[in-house]
Amino acid sequence: MLSTTSQFEIGAFTRSVWSPEDLPDRRLCDRLLESTTMLVDRRETATAAVPRRLRRGFQRLYRNPRVDPAALAAKGTAFAMEVLRGEAVVIVPHDTTAVDLHGPAAPADAGVRRSSQARGYLVHTALAIHPTTGRLLTWLDSYAWTRPWALRHQDHEARRPQDRESVKWRRGIRRVDRAVRGAGLAGRLVHVFDSAGAIHENFAFARKHHHPIIARVAEDRRIREGGGLLRAHLAAQPAVQTWTTTVRRAPAKAARVAARQTAEQHARTEAVAAGERAAADARAKGLAPTAATKRARQARLAVLRRVGDAAEAAVLAAVEAACGAERVAVLEVRHAPATLTPKDGRRPVRVHAVSFRECDPPPDVEPVAWMLLTTCAVETPRDARQVGCWYRLR
Repeated sequence: MLSTTSQFEIGAFTRSVWSPEDLPDRRLCDRLLESTTMLVDRRETATAAVPRRLRRGFQRLYRNPRVDPAALAAKGTAFAMEVLRGEAVVIVPHDTTAVDLHGPAAPADAGVRRSSQARGYLVHTALAIHPTTGRLLTWLDSYAWTRPWALRHQDHEARRPQDRESVKWRRGIRRVDRAVRGAGLAGRLVHVFDSAGAIHENFAFARKHHHPIIARVAEDRRIREGGGLLRAHLAAQPAVQTWTTTVRRAPAKAARVAARQTAEQHARTEAVAAGERAAADARAKGLAPTAATKRARQARLAVLRRVGDAAEAAVLAAVEAACGAERVAVLEVRHAPATLTPKDGRRPVRVHAVSFRECDPPPDVEPVAWMLLTTCAVETPRDARQVGCWYRLR
């Protein structure tokens, strides 16, 4: 939950949401203030830079049996609903964050992540953003879960849609809608997803239950109209207007790929040495040769991944230092209705597609090319541009 003012003062915010009566004694009230301040500061500060005393204090706070987390969360939710009272339209971006807790101190209930060594939680969060100013209004929902060992390989094809992790998007919509409607608020909630949320089940769910959603599409889709593919169908539509807006300056994909390849080539010797050390360590522990080979490969890839990521970050920093973090882009706007028709026989869903493509991008940056699908009504060029503005707020 964040303040509606541009000058956010965490102490005043904490005292406006929770009172000393919400905690057993004054010391816990002071610790709550310290903990909320620490959590806000951690948005732009590395965990290692946070004093250990504050981190341990926060852990003691949420593990204290005398603290009622449900009561504290209820007060926070009530505050969030009051912030939204009177808002006619609210943009609700959703996203998932991974909490890495690997190592000897990992909690017993931490689930697997990308590998057997990576442990932690997944947290799906929804925020509220003002549709005109782009101001962050408040927090709406967070839901944490762990990935079972049986699902570590992400065998999506073998699971039913309701058993896949992608159900998090629909559950997030339900939780937000239940909280907002339960508080008696009648404002319109427009849910915004990235490409991970642009799945057929989400559009079918939103259409059935009348939820406005906007999702960016990364891959082409089968549709009933035109030649049967979404990208070609949108490209065949006339540009209804141009939209001049500011976007984040990102280096061209070719520059990022070249920087990564060069850095990885220079780090080959280091990667081989890391692999040999990992294999020798595995053999010294009595592991099987296959396990030693696997650890060597993981060590080599870890080195290459680290230097590659650093090289890409350096390219981005250089571009931003030379030209600024944002730039002006002129986008051509196209839109058309579309009926999603998956090849596996799932029920077709009627949506509206909107395309934003940069007219004349500079040579050193990644051009803007957004392809959005929405259940919002898009009848005019103004409606299409509104969809783009709302997605941009994400």
